[in-house]
Amino acid sequence: MKYTKLLLGDLALQIKTGKTPPTNEDVFFQGGTINWYAPGDFKGNKYLPESSKKISDFAVSEGKAVMFEKGTVLITCIGSDLGKPGMLKDSSSSNQQITGVVVDESIISSEFFFYWVLRNKALLSHYSNYAVIPILNNSVLRKIPVYFPQHLSIQSKIVSQLDVLQSLIEKRKRSIQLYEKLIESTFLQMFGPQKVREEKWSTVSFKDIILKSQYGISDGLDSTSVGTPILRMNNITNTGDFDLSNLKYKDLPDAKFRNYKLNKRDLLFNRTNSRELVGKNAVWDNDIDCCFAGYLVRFIINEEFANPYFVSGYLNSSFGKRLLFNYAKSSGNLTNFSPPLLEKQAIFLPPIEEQKKYEHIIVSLKKKRELNKKSLKSLIDLFNAILQETFKGEEIISEGDIFEDLLKEFNVTDFLGNKSRLENLVSLINDKKIKDIATYDIAKELIFILLDEPSSGLKQQYNNRKNKMELIIINEIN
Repeated sequence: MKYTKLLLGDLALQIKTGKTPPTNEDVFFQGGTINWYAPGDFKGNKYLPESSKKISDFAVSEGKAVMFEKGTVLITCIGSDLGKPGMLKDSSSSNQQITGVVVDESIISSEFFFYWVLRNKALLSHYSNYAVIPILNNSVLRKIPVYFPQHLSIQSKIVSQLDVLQSLIEKRKRSIQLYEKLIESTFLQMFGPQKVREEKWSTVSFKDIILKSQYGISDGLDSTSVGTPILRMNNITNTGDFDLSNLKYKDLPDAKFRNYKLNKRDLLFNRTNSRELVGKNAVWDNDIDCCFAGYLVRFIINEEFANPYFVSGYLNSSFGKRLLFNYAKSSGNLTNFSPPLLEKQAIFLPPIEEQKKYEHIIVSLKKKRELNKKSLKSLIDLFNAILQETFKGEEIISEGDIFEDLLKEFNVTDFLGNKSRLENLVSLINDKKIKDIATYDIAKELIFILLDEPSSGLKQQYNNRKNKMELIIINEIN
C-alpha cells in the first residue's frame, strides 16, 4: 500500500468555520428548518443526526450563518470535544466551535478523510493551543499533515470495511439503549402507581425486610492489582448496575476477607454521596470475589417476604429516588442515608411470586444487554485495529512546524519550564524567521518579559563570530 503525505490545506478545497446568529433575535431561529450543529450534537455517528437546534432561512439570507454543503466533514475545534468529526447528509450550518472541511475528492475521499479525523483526534489536540482552553484555528488546521493511501481504490476498500463495522457498532449501541429503557420501564409497568392503587398491596417498613446491614471496611486501598478487589461508591451506577472498570485492592487477612466478602443476592447500598447520587444500589450477582468499602452498606434481604431485585428496582425507580433525595441528611458537602434512616422508610410489597417474576425478567434483560456490550467491544476493537493498521507509521510534526501560528495564543507562563517552546521562540528571533510584523511584535514583547524573569532560563549574550547580541537558553532549564 503506497502512502503519501500532504498538508490538510493542500487537500482541502474549502475550510471555513461556522457562526452563531444573534440569539436575542428570534427571527433567526423561530420556525427554523436548517440543521445548525453544536459540539453536543456529535454522538460518534459517521453521519450527523438532526441537530438539537435549527436556524431559519432568514438567518442564512441575512449572512448571519455559515452554510456547509452535503458531504462536508465537520470537526469540533474547541474545548474538551476538540477533534470529533461528523459528515453531512444535507447542506447544514454550525456554530463557531465547528469547522467544515471540503476535500479534493480526486486526491482523498471525504469518507476516508472522516475516518482519518476520527483516528487522529489526539493529533488534532496536539496542535491546539492550551492558553485557556484548546482551540484549533483554521491557519493551524491547514498545516496539519495528513498521511493516507495514495490510491483512491484502496481508500474506498478501507472505507467499505469501516462502514460495515460502523453500522454494526451503531446497531449494537441502539440495542443496548433499548435494553436500558426496558430495564428502566419494567418496574413501572409491573409495580407502577396505578398498579399499586389497583392491587392495594400491603406496605411495610424496610426494617421488616432487612435481615442484616453491614458497613464496609475503612482500610486504605491500593491502586495496584494486588489482593482483594474492594468495591467503592463509584463502582455502583445510578441505574442499578456494577461498573468494575476502576477497582482498588487490599491484601486482607483471611478472617476479614470472609467477613466482608460479597455473596450473590447481597444488596449493596451507597450510604454517602451527593444528594443526587446517595442511595445508589445494585444486587451483587458476579462470580468474582470482592469486598466493599466504608461508604457502602451490605443489606441482606429477608427473601421470605421481599426479593432483593425488587427492592433494588424500587429504590432505583423514580419514586424510590425521590424518597432517597427528600429524606437524605446533609453533612457538609456530602449527603448521608444511613441504614437506620432507611429502615424507617416504607415500601409496598407485591406477592413474592410477582417479585420473583420481576427478577427473572430483569436478569434476562441484563444478560442480553451484556451480550450486546461484549459484541460491541469486539466490534470496536476490530474497528480500531483497522484504523490503526491503516494509519500505521503516520508521521507527527512537532509544535515547531506551526509555532508561528500558535505564538499569538501563548502567554509568558506557557514558556516557563518548557525548553523546546523557548527554543522555538529564540529560533524565530535569532534567525529572523518571522514574516508577519504583528507576530514579530508579539514575540519581541514575550522576549522582553522573559528576559526579566530569572526562572525563564533566557539570557542575552554577545556572539563574537557574528558580531551581534543573541538570545541563549541556559543549560539548567528542563
